[in-house]
Amino acid sequence: MKILPEELFSAKVAFTDENGTVNNDFPEGMWENAFKGTGDVTTVTVTKTFDSLEDLEQNIAMGFKEGFTVGLNQLDELLLTLNK
Repeated sequence: MKILPEELFSAKVAFTDENGTVNNDFPEGMWENAFKGTGDVTTVTVTKTFDSLEDLEQNIAMGFKEGFTVGLNQLDELLLTLNK
């Protein structure tokens, strides 16, 4: 894990059980969230990487694109309420 305040947050992510034990049936990945502010606008760049193409394909098959899109849409809705 790496945290640079107001710049970057990155971490290794994995599926776990309620005790934090990693489930090796699912791929692990690395998330990196980079933040760049310009005036009143902040651009967030999200990068998710995997050790292999097979891990990426499994993540996509498990619905990552759809789930991430739903989360981004919910974030858009929340930000609109905060800007009022």
